[in-house]
Amino acid sequence: MEHAAIEKMIRRVEEIPTLPIIITRILEVLEASHSSAKDLEQVISCDQSIAAKVLRIANSAYYGFSGEITTIHRAIVVLGFQTVRGLALGSSIFETFSRLGRTSYFDRRAFWVHSIACSRCSRTLGKMVGQFDAEVAFLAGLIHDIGMVIMDHTIHDHYRQVLNKAIKSNLFLDEIERETFGFDHGRVGAWLGERWKFPSPLLAAIEFHHRVSESKGHQTLVAAINIADFCSDVAGMSIVGIENDQSLPKEVPERLGITKEQLDPLVTMLMEETDQIEGFFSAISR
Repeated sequence: MEHAAIEKMIRRVEEIPTLPIIITRILEVLEASHSSAKDLEQVISCDQSIAAKVLRIANSAYYGFSGEITTIHRAIVVLGFQTVRGLALGSSIFETFSRLGRTSYFDRRAFWVHSIACSRCSRTLGKMVGQFDAEVAFLAGLIHDIGMVIMDHTIHDHYRQVLNKAIKSNLFLDEIERETFGFDHGRVGAWLGERWKFPSPLLAAIEFHHRVSESKGHQTLVAAINIADFCSDVAGMSIVGIENDQSLPKEVPERLGITKEQLDPLVTMLMEETDQIEGFFSAISR
């Protein structure tokens, strides 16, 4: 019933996001063990819009290489194969969802700034604990809430009521979604990811980032995205004022072998890097 309900909801969108060719090709590069930097360069270079976004981001304050990176090849050399692959995939997903033109109840700019902050935080966690791929965590942080965009677009008026209830009551948005619809934005995002043949780490992060204990695989990555959500909210980069900044159970950071107190530097990092995060958003949204 749940799957049928989600499919029925999404099929209401006339301009349902189809899988862009570049995403297909980048995912093929992601999955193929023999893929090279040259393969990735060729794929990105075939899409001028995505190539331009990757170069703008690479030269933004987020990475600190202003004007130094003029080609995709140079970006791969300086930033690394995995970083550029994640930027290209994230940019193409951003571009796909930015085409959903209906007026949104929540601030899409705040939504993407929150997502970028999550990607920054989850990548840092990956490097800190060494239990999962930091660049996969970056991409997971960037796209973990895509189900919200789909729900806002397909069931706009109903979703506005759910968001209002979450804001006024300070209850958890995902819990209200499940109570109202029988599924949450994590499940909707994962449903789309399944259609797009996302790799399993991304699917797990998208679906279970609010329900860490229910994840059957990639539990450290899922926990990291939950933590990144928490830290971004505490740092003042939340979506539509829903913060729930006391909502992180201690067992979530414990999955990564850290304590809740060790997250304070991550919050400080995000607060100090507001300009870089805003710069990333400006680069990806142009």
